[in-house]
Amino acid sequence: MIIYTDNLIPVMTSATAPSGKASDSGATSNYYFWYALDSNKTNRHCSVSSIDSWFKYEFENALAICKYTLTPSGNNINSSGYTWKFQGSNNDLDWVDLHVLTVAQMFTANVKLEFEFNNSTSYKYYRHYKTSTGYIDIVSFEMMALASITTEIIVTNPAGTVLKNTDYNFEFSITPPVFREASKNYTMNDAGLVGDGKMFSYAPDMTKWEKVYRIEII
Repeated sequence: MIIYTDNLIPVMTSATAPSGKASDSGATSNYYFWYALDSNKTNRHCSVSSIDSWFKYEFENALAICKYTLTPSGNNINSSGYTWKFQGSNNDLDWVDLHVLTVAQMFTANVKLEFEFNNSTSYKYYRHYKTSTGYIDIVSFEMMALASITTEIIVTNPAGTVLKNTDYNFEFSITPPVFREASKNYTMNDAGLVGDGKMFSYAPDMTKWEKVYRIEII
């Protein structure tokens, strides 16, 4: 199980209060981006309809964001949706694509959409950059970091024994899948005499999760 932090953007009372900075490339009828961060669902951010519209948030300190959510308003629901990039930067000039939608995302009014992606790099700036026409019209936007991961490890050994002078294959699966960690398939080479050599071992990278809650030998 992958566990994320709560929303790391504070409830904003202006574009710069209480901390960080919210900005956008342009807002229709003064519906600025920070309105989508004030927790008041009657407020919203509505962009101009140009293809390269964006909104961004600057944290006071760099954070490794790996999930974001947005909730569309009931206004300007685009029947064809639109595509975008979610990007990170540490200088507000050079942007790294962290999550890219190449197929138009469809929207339903007031239904929150959640997006998870693989990122272990901390950035101060995060930007939602629209790559097709259509209005950005949202009542909320959130960003989260990874809090912890619990996982299940299963080592499959259907024969139950490993014979002398015989190569043996071990399959190692991780459930659920973990970012940057894959299931393994090992072959234990003939070690000669019984008792010689290493039967099987695997050390999970504990920077990728905090605890393993189950290990099962089948």
